[in-house]
Amino acid sequence: MKNLNHSGLTDRELVAVAKFVQGATPGEICEDLQIHPTTLMRWRNKPAFIEAMRKGRDFVWSMVANRLVDECLSTTAVVREMRDLPVNGFVGDTKVANVKLSASRLLLEYAARSQDIESLKNRLEVVEARLASEGEGNDYKI
Repeated sequence: MKNLNHSGLTDRELVAVAKFVQGATPGEICEDLQIHPTTLMRWRNKPAFIEAMRKGRDFVWSMVANRLVDECLSTTAVVREMRDLPVNGFVGDTKVANVKLSASRLLLEYAARSQDIESLKNRLEVVEARLASEGEGNDYKI
């Protein structure tokens, strides 16, 4: 019998979860773990595997969102600096200022999108939970 940890997954299954969360493809995971694609597909259908994937992705997404928020603080300083430039022209390297402003705009757009995605994720979880509770006792899976 295989040793299961507290999550109900074997060590190799946990490695597969970690690799998925880090962006590896199924082919790369099968090659790295020396498993058949059918084995990986079977693992991916296990409730414990699905839950571990959700937790892993939530953790990574939380890190990314927090990083974007941190970056927005310095970004607002750049935007403020650009806002306060003299009206009669810019003393210094205009290209550098334009690059900084473009990068700042991009970071702010990403931060706004991350908030939209987080909101969508929360609403989707509510819908999935409702569907799961309505589907209890039925023969189909969500």
